[in-house]
Amino acid sequence: MRRVVVVHENRPPSTVTTQLVGALRAGGVDVALLRAGERPFSVSEADVQDTLYVLRHADESALTIGALLHDAGARTLNPYPAVATCRDKAATAARLAAAGLPVPEGWFVAEPGGIGDLLDGGAVIVKPNRGSKGTGVTVVGNAAELGAVAGNDGPFLVQRYHRPEGLDRKLYRIGDDVFCVGRRFPVATAADKQGVLLNVDDKLRRIAIGVGEAIGIDIFGADVVYSGGRPWLVDVSSFPGFKGVPDAGRLLADRIAAAINHDVEVCS
Repeated sequence: MRRVVVVHENRPPSTVTTQLVGALRAGGVDVALLRAGERPFSVSEADVQDTLYVLRHADESALTIGALLHDAGARTLNPYPAVATCRDKAATAARLAAAGLPVPEGWFVAEPGGIGDLLDGGAVIVKPNRGSKGTGVTVVGNAAELGAVAGNDGPFLVQRYHRPEGLDRKLYRIGDDVFCVGRRFPVATAADKQGVLLNVDDKLRRIAIGVGEAIGIDIFGADVVYSGGRPWLVDVSSFPGFKGVPDAGRLLADRIAAAINHDVEVCS
């Protein structure tokens, strides 16, 4: 197997995608890009025997293509079941909590209008269950704020809100490598998006290793905030943009090449 198809959303490839594709091609790998939704897709036309499919994005179209490939027996990286879990915030949070990771107390709700009693224990944060990039995420601390989101379409993951102290930490894992990028939130400038590279201490490394074991992936991003002097794991994304990670494209290409050569296990 020396062929890779990168499945991503229907827009021009990101910088890291361009870099990893270039690094793979420089290593003699045949790489193609499949932009989900750009044209009709038939799994019967896909080569599921000799191709590794890299699920670079997990919007609805790309996720559906991942499901079709998985059902047809294709090898995917990350494994499709893990990617699908990461798209479901409530399922992800439950999996992480069961693994003993520092996840805020949480509840799954169809709509947020009935969570008033939860506010007796303090503020909560309401997240669209299949949301991404922070869209629609709202902190609710009182009845007035609850009224502002009560009619929003769900479902939602509701978690106890822990007010962040200092920079948010974005943990990135690529195989055995773990990086931590500090980032201001909300992001206002290009420099804010890039963030600053921080030290990965023992607590953060254990979180990164624990996430991988709980979800079954080793290419991901995990959002960590510090509150009350302790880390809280608040989100996980499969195959993010890796902004601020030095030489991310090459590291990803090396991890993919190892999967091509069966040096590491890839679930199908």
